[in-house]
Amino acid sequence: MTSIAWFWLPSTRAELYNEGEAKKIIQMADYQIDWVEQPLGVYNIEGMALLRKMIPIRLAIDQEANTLVKINRAINVQAADVYVVGFHETLGIMGLKKPAAMLQAANLPLNRHGIMGESGISTLAALQVLATRPNITDGNQVMHHLLA
Repeated sequence: MTSIAWFWLPSTRAELYNEGEAKKIIQMADYQIDWVEQPLGVYNIEGMALLRKMIPIRLAIDQEANTLVKINRAINVQAADVYVVGFHETLGIMGLKKPAAMLQAANLPLNRHGIMGESGISTLAALQVLATRPNITDGNQVMHHLLA
């Protein structure tokens, strides 16, 4: 996974083309990247849907998929191939099951979003819950090692 969250901020197809953002991502295709995470700003669901159609690499959505309403909207416009969601965004570990089930119903994978400052216990608890979900990816983020 390559996280280039918010690096590019265009909002229309013309801006995507003129700025060459799609071309930049296409150039990464040779590196066998699993997906590119949130390359557009968090309020740019339509731009994500357009970009997804323009690139050969799977597109992941993160910060704009942190509530059930936002996930539903992103699913409806086909904004991403992978959804990165964490329990810190879903009101707890058990709350993470709802978006996981929504994404499973839409036949979309879920990647666990890690957070800085989470403990080893919370990491393992979230992974235990997500191990029960058939649509979980193996590209899950953990960030507690960055605190050292």
